[in-house]
Amino acid sequence: MASLLIFAFLVLGELHFANEVTTLRKEIARLEEERTLYELQIERAASEARAYEDARLKLLKYPMRILEDEVSFYSGVESALTRNEISVADVHPVEGEKGVVAAQVNFTGSYVSVLKAITDWRQMDGVARLKFLVFLPGDGSTVRGTAVLESILKR
Repeated sequence: MASLLIFAFLVLGELHFANEVTTLRKEIARLEEERTLYELQIERAASEARAYEDARLKLLKYPMRILEDEVSFYSGVESALTRNEISVADVHPVEGEKGVVAAQVNFTGSYVSVLKAITDWRQMDGVARLKFLVFLPGDGSTVRGTAVLESILKR
């Protein structure tokens, strides 16, 4: 009888431990899947960090001059229009973000002259961004337009 009881306890113990081993194997498999997902996320984040650093290093190769004051910005905007024989109806400041100066320009001129002025704006002394541009038909071969340009200032 005692040996039967010992045998029964051994079988029950074996079943219990086999069940625990199965549960632990499932947990190990789940943890391995989770580890694989985390490794993929880490690799993706590392790849994005490398791409960001490459882009940052490329940008550092291009010197950018930041304007000292608003007068330089307005002067550059208006002189590009004047050089290209574009009639300026008005230039007035518009509200921009903090540290940004913005100007709205209403103008009239030939389409080709306006495109040349846009090229000149891109080559201004300071950093400038053409935020908004609208063309409307003018008289004959001219166009009327409104542009909003922005630039950052040293503060």
